Amino acid sequence: MPCGACMKPSRMRSIPTASWPRASPAFGHRTGGGKTMRLRRLHLTLALVATAGLAGCTPEEETEVKSAEISTPTSIALEGAAPRPTLTGTEVFARQCANCHAAGDDHTGSFQLARSRGEEYAVLEERTDLSADYIRQVVRTGINTMPGFSKVDITEQEMSALTDYLVKTE
Repeated sequence: MPCGACMKPSRMRSIPTASWPRASPAFGHRTGGGKTMRLRRLHLTLALVATAGLAGCTPEEETEVKSAEISTPTSIALEGAAPRPTLTGTEVFARQCANCHAAGDDHTGSFQLARSRGEEYAVLEERTDLSADYIRQVVRTGINTMPGFSKVDITEQEMSALTDYLVKTE
Protein backbone atom coordinates (compact mmCIF):
# COMPACT_ATOMS: atom_id res chain seq x y z
CA MET A 1 0.00 0.00 0.00
CA PRO A 2 1.52 3.39 -0.94
CA CYS A 3 2.18 6.13 1.58
CA GLY A 4 -0.43 8.89 1.47
CA ALA A 5 2.14 11.71 1.54
CA CYS A 6 4.79 10.64 -0.95
CA MET A 7 3.23 7.61 -2.68
CA LYS A 8 6.28 5.44 -1.87
CA PRO A 9 5.44 1.79 -1.26
CA SER A 10 5.07 1.18 2.43
CA ARG A 11 6.32 -1.94 4.21
CA MET A 12 3.13 -2.20 6.21
CA ARG A 13 -0.04 -3.50 4.67
CA SER A 14 -2.53 -1.22 6.34
CA ILE A 15 -1.95 1.63 8.78
CA PRO A 16 -4.88 3.62 10.15
CA THR A 17 -4.17 7.26 9.24
CA ALA A 18 -5.91 8.65 12.33
CA SER A 19 -3.43 7.05 14.73
CA TRP A 20 -0.27 7.03 12.60
CA PRO A 21 1.49 9.89 10.79
CA ARG A 22 1.27 9.85 7.01
CA ALA A 23 5.01 10.08 6.46
CA SER A 24 7.17 8.27 8.94
CA PRO A 25 10.96 8.25 9.19
CA ALA A 26 10.66 4.62 10.28
CA PHE A 27 9.76 3.80 6.66
CA GLY A 28 12.41 5.99 5.02
CA HIS A 29 10.12 8.94 4.37
CA ARG A 30 11.16 12.57 4.78
CA THR A 31 9.21 14.38 7.43
CA GLY A 32 10.19 17.98 6.73
CA GLY A 33 13.36 19.73 7.68
CA GLY A 34 13.84 21.00 4.14
CA LYS A 35 13.40 24.67 3.33
CA THR A 36 11.52 25.44 6.56
CA MET A 37 14.30 24.04 8.71
CA ARG A 38 16.95 25.93 6.74
CA LEU A 39 15.00 29.18 7.22
CA ARG A 40 14.71 28.53 10.95
CA ARG A 41 18.46 27.93 11.18
CA LEU A 42 19.13 31.10 9.20
CA HIS A 43 16.87 33.18 11.46
CA LEU A 44 18.49 31.72 14.56
CA THR A 45 21.97 32.40 13.19
CA LEU A 46 21.08 35.99 12.32
CA ALA A 47 19.56 36.53 15.77
CA LEU A 48 22.70 35.15 17.44
CA VAL A 49 24.98 37.32 15.32
CA ALA A 50 22.91 40.42 16.08
CA THR A 51 22.89 39.61 19.79
CA ALA A 52 26.63 38.96 19.82
CA GLY A 53 27.24 42.24 18.00
CA LEU A 54 25.24 44.21 20.56
CA ALA A 55 26.62 42.33 23.56
CA GLY A 56 29.70 44.55 23.76
CA CYS A 57 27.72 47.81 23.52
CA THR A 58 26.93 49.87 26.57
CA PRO A 59 23.64 51.79 26.56
CA GLU A 60 25.51 55.07 25.81
CA GLU A 61 27.24 53.56 22.77
CA GLU A 62 24.00 52.07 21.55
CA THR A 63 22.17 55.41 21.70
CA GLU A 64 25.09 57.12 19.93
CA VAL A 65 24.87 54.61 17.13
CA LYS A 66 21.10 55.03 16.88
CA SER A 67 21.33 58.83 16.87
CA ALA A 68 24.07 58.68 14.22
CA GLU A 69 21.89 56.43 12.08
CA ILE A 70 18.94 58.76 12.46
CA SER A 71 20.98 61.88 11.73
CA THR A 72 22.47 60.42 8.54
CA PRO A 73 19.93 61.39 5.94
CA THR A 74 20.44 60.77 2.26
CA SER A 75 21.88 64.28 1.88
CA ILE A 76 25.16 63.09 3.42
CA ALA A 77 25.35 60.20 0.99
CA LEU A 78 24.54 62.53 -1.92
CA GLU A 79 26.88 65.35 -0.86
CA GLY A 80 30.14 63.51 -1.49
CA ALA A 81 28.87 61.19 -4.19
CA ALA A 82 29.98 61.81 -7.74
CA PRO A 83 27.21 62.05 -10.30
CA ARG A 84 26.49 58.85 -12.16
CA PRO A 85 28.25 58.90 -15.54
CA THR A 86 26.10 58.90 -18.64
CA LEU A 87 26.52 55.62 -20.50
CA THR A 88 26.01 54.88 -24.16
CA GLY A 89 23.66 52.13 -25.28
CA THR A 90 26.61 49.86 -26.02
CA GLU A 91 27.99 50.38 -22.52
CA VAL A 92 24.60 49.75 -20.88
CA PHE A 93 24.19 46.56 -22.89
CA ALA A 94 27.71 45.42 -21.98
CA ARG A 95 27.14 46.08 -18.24
CA GLN A 96 23.57 44.90 -17.77
CA CYS A 97 22.58 42.63 -20.67
CA ALA A 98 25.59 40.95 -22.27
CA ASN A 99 26.12 38.44 -19.45
CA CYS A 100 22.91 36.70 -20.52
CA HIS A 101 22.19 38.03 -24.02
CA ALA A 102 25.50 38.07 -25.91
CA ALA A 103 26.08 35.62 -28.75
CA GLY A 104 26.78 32.01 -27.84
CA ASP A 105 25.16 29.08 -26.05
CA ASP A 106 27.03 29.89 -22.83
CA HIS A 107 24.77 32.94 -22.37
CA THR A 108 21.52 31.77 -20.82
CA GLY A 109 19.24 34.43 -22.32
CA SER A 110 20.47 33.82 -25.87
CA PHE A 111 20.33 30.06 -25.35
CA GLN A 112 16.73 30.20 -24.09
CA LEU A 113 15.62 32.49 -26.93
CA ALA A 114 17.22 30.15 -29.49
CA ARG A 115 15.46 27.14 -27.93
CA SER A 116 12.04 28.73 -27.59
CA ARG A 117 11.83 31.13 -30.55
CA GLY A 118 14.56 30.06 -32.98
CA GLU A 119 18.17 30.93 -33.79
CA GLU A 120 17.24 34.18 -35.57
CA TYR A 121 15.83 35.55 -32.27
CA ALA A 122 18.72 34.46 -30.03
CA VAL A 123 21.11 37.44 -30.09
CA LEU A 124 19.41 40.71 -29.16
CA GLU A 125 22.02 42.90 -30.84
CA GLU A 126 21.30 41.22 -34.20
CA ARG A 127 17.50 41.42 -34.06
CA THR A 128 15.52 43.87 -36.17
CA ASP A 129 12.05 43.17 -34.76
CA LEU A 130 12.44 44.86 -31.35
CA SER A 131 10.52 48.02 -30.54
CA ALA A 132 11.50 50.56 -27.89
CA ASP A 133 8.26 50.00 -25.96
CA TYR A 134 8.77 46.23 -25.89
CA ILE A 135 12.38 46.55 -24.71
CA ARG A 136 11.37 49.03 -21.99
CA GLN A 137 8.53 46.75 -20.80
CA VAL A 138 10.66 43.60 -20.67
CA VAL A 139 13.62 45.33 -19.02
CA ARG A 140 11.48 46.96 -16.31
CA THR A 141 9.21 43.99 -15.49
CA GLY A 142 11.26 40.99 -16.60
CA ILE A 143 9.97 37.99 -18.52
CA ASN A 144 10.12 34.27 -17.69
CA THR A 145 13.32 33.80 -15.65
CA MET A 146 14.75 37.22 -16.55
CA PRO A 147 14.46 39.63 -13.62
CA GLY A 148 13.17 43.15 -14.01
CA PHE A 149 15.58 46.07 -13.64
CA SER A 150 14.56 49.05 -11.52
CA LYS A 151 15.26 52.70 -12.30
CA VAL A 152 18.18 52.46 -9.91
CA ASP A 153 19.73 49.61 -11.92
CA ILE A 154 19.08 51.24 -15.30
CA THR A 155 18.16 54.93 -15.23
CA GLU A 156 15.74 56.47 -17.72
CA GLN A 157 18.66 58.02 -19.62
CA GLU A 158 20.37 54.64 -19.80
CA MET A 159 17.09 53.00 -20.86
CA SER A 160 16.74 55.47 -23.71
CA ALA A 161 20.33 54.83 -24.80
CA LEU A 162 19.75 51.06 -24.60
CA THR A 163 16.55 51.16 -26.65
CA ASP A 164 18.25 53.40 -29.25
CA TYR A 165 21.08 50.88 -29.44
CA LEU A 166 18.86 47.79 -29.79
CA VAL A 167 16.11 49.17 -32.04
CA LYS A 168 17.18 48.79 -35.65
CA THR A 169 15.46 50.62 -38.45
CA GLU A 170 15.51 48.89 -41.81
